[in-house]
Amino acid sequence: MTPKVLDASCSLSWKLVPMEGLKVEDTIADTSGYWQLWSDPLDAGAAAVKYQVYTDPGPVPMGLGWIVDSMSRDSIPKMFDALRARVAARK
Repeated sequence: MTPKVLDASCSLSWKLVPMEGLKVEDTIADTSGYWQLWSDPLDAGAAAVKYQVYTDPGPVPMGLGWIVDSMSRDSIPKMFDALRARVAARK
């Protein structure tokens, strides 16, 4: 992961790196992405968030495609709903 902090923004980016002791075939094929947060110059209390992710799960064994579908259709939107709720609770 690579953090970057500027005056009005910050970001955290990542990319897949090999892990010692873990075989390549036992991991996802590829992933990279970032979170970027910046303050709204027109509203001192507001901030914007951008999330971008690329993930290649690699070969998905027959019958397990539902896991990939579930992650993209269910888990990621739920994560954003929880993030929105947490931010709203802090206001």
